Amino acid sequence: MAKLKYLVIHCTATPEGREVSSADI
Repeated sequence: MAKLKYLVIHCTATPEGREVSSADI
């Protein structure tokens, strides 16, 4: 679960990664 949280935080910092994170989740 920690990995997911880290991904979400990283996503927030990167607008481009946000889309990828949303799709990944």
